[in-house]
Amino acid sequence: MKKFLDKLKLTGINHQIIERNRRIIDMYFREELTNREIGKKLNLTEFRVSQITKPVKEKLKKFYEE
Repeated sequence: MKKFLDKLKLTGINHQIIERNRRIIDMYFREELTNREIGKKLNLTEFRVSQITKPVKEKLKKFYEE
């Protein structure tokens, strides 16, 4: 039972991380905020925001190059 509860906690944490990343992507592309502005709103470093947005930007670049 403890393992099951631990797994539920991890799933919840994972869901929170995914939601935060979606929010960051939304703020970057839809609201056109800078990494610095996003970081200030979410209490993250500019570098961390960049780490989150970089893979998405790379995928979009590849998509539009094809």
